[in-house]
Amino acid sequence: MTRTAFIAIVGRPNVGKSTLMNILAGIRLDAKGMIRYFDEYDQVEREKGNQKERIGYVGPGHYYLPQWTVKQVEEVSEIMFDNFHRDRFEALCNELAIFGTGTMDKKKKVTTFSDGTKMKLMLANVLARDTDALILDEPASPLDPLMRERLCEMIQAYIEEGKGERSVFFSTHNISDMEAITDYAIIMEHGEIVEKGFVDDLKEKYILVYQIEPSKNLLNVVEKMRLETGYKVIAIPFVMGIYPKAKMVFSGGPAEWIGLFYNAEYIVTDSFHGTAFSTIFEKKFWACVDENESRKTSFLTMIGLKSRLIYSKNPIPQNLLEDIDYSPVNEIMQSEINRCFKVLKDMILEG
Repeated sequence: MTRTAFIAIVGRPNVGKSTLMNILAGIRLDAKGMIRYFDEYDQVEREKGNQKERIGYVGPGHYYLPQWTVKQVEEVSEIMFDNFHRDRFEALCNELAIFGTGTMDKKKKVTTFSDGTKMKLMLANVLARDTDALILDEPASPLDPLMRERLCEMIQAYIEEGKGERSVFFSTHNISDMEAITDYAIIMEHGEIVEKGFVDDLKEKYILVYQIEPSKNLLNVVEKMRLETGYKVIAIPFVMGIYPKAKMVFSGGPAEWIGLFYNAEYIVTDSFHGTAFSTIFEKKFWACVDENESRKTSFLTMIGLKSRLIYSKNPIPQNLLEDIDYSPVNEIMQSEINRCFKVLKDMILEG
């Protein structure tokens, strides 16, 4: 366990992630081999003195006794850990909206909370301590997307406040949960490590194709980009036409769909929503359209990106890999957002 790192242990359910996290946290003591902590002591020395004060753990399941109230969670934490701060715990409970919009109710039992709220309570508890490392087993799984983003911000702040002396280990079956702040990834299969490395090195660059209408022109654009870049092609849900060189994605939820757009190096689409998400994530993209199409044309013209349109009867541009300067685009989009909010506000007030 090194210092100053945000390390993800990634794998499908039941591949050994939680077992590994329990071994690191000292919950399971039946492992073979040696674990080195902070380049100072091993798992035997961890059980002596106050070494465990330096490590915080969060895990799924029955983390607290079912009959405990929030007040008892707080009191037990104060007894167990000298570095637990009650005021910080209460502030985090409010910040994470554990009690909704109401006041803090310490008499509330842990069993009355949803899985997501239980996880927030665990996170508030562990972040209320002064630690040098966090071991978080599937912390993002029960959280909604907004709270996952907030969790990333809190973990980032935790690492920065440590001034080079803190580390975070977390397990997940979906790296996109906390990809933005992950430094290093360990990929597991059947209880073994099959891949590891810095996230940027492990990423395989790809061209995303989001196609809703048959288009020979779109396929020609994709093939030209593939040959020029050497990147693989991923298509949602499938490429309409004879194009065997793409990986087809037929299923997946909203998070996976958005993740494919977020992580793509280039995007080729004939969809309005594909075009919109390409601009939201500031991607290098091309929108293939017919001459009579108006929705994508109007949108891209409005934000100053009409040049990213490829009409079906026009030749394919030579500069397919050209970057996009999103600075003026973002200014225009923010102006339009403000205008729309004003219209909605005026309508509500008038109504």
